[in-house]
Amino acid sequence: VTAALRDALDDLPRLRGVSTLRRWTDVGRASGAETALVQFLASELALRNGELERALLLSGRAAADSDTELSARAHLVAARAAHLANSGDVCASHVEAALSLSPAGRTRQEALWLKFAHVLDEEGDITTVLEEFGRALGPGPILPTLLAGLLIKQYATDELRDSVEAGLRDGSFSAAVCVNGQILGGSSVSAVVMPVDERW
Repeated sequence: VTAALRDALDDLPRLRGVSTLRRWTDVGRASGAETALVQFLASELALRNGELERALLLSGRAAADSDTELSARAHLVAARAAHLANSGDVCASHVEAALSLSPAGRTRQEALWLKFAHVLDEEGDITTVLEEFGRALGPGPILPTLLAGLLIKQYATDELRDSVEAGLRDGSFSAAVCVNGQILGGSSVSAVVMPVDERW
């Protein structure tokens, strides 16, 4: 069960609801799966349910008790929870821990996006944020994601706008923009924004 749950972790960013995550957590607990893995899943579930203190506690435990990649992911959950709880220093320390444990890949990209969101909240100046992000040599589609965010802010439904704004703030949303059949952005994105019936 531990191996299957670890394999399923790559699907975690694409899960929009909590029911599958709750099942994974319950199965992990019932089967006696690796404690740190179950704590990580429970922390992600707590974060998605808005239980920020619980998410911080569980992700901190998972980070301390796990291997490098799972620890990096747990620090990322802790950083998101701290960011949403307006705990700037706690967020920054968990982002840095995630970055130090994840030299490449999706976890590092998400940590860099969260750093981007955190600096934007702290500084409030997009120029400063882009300079900071550039210093970190952040991979990922910075400009397409910003463009997608602007298009969604202007033209999308309130529900989509709120969802994307939350994803931009917690670092989980990155996007490509499709214009006239050409995609601006990378392949490692969570969404592609394109016009449909004169709306984005």
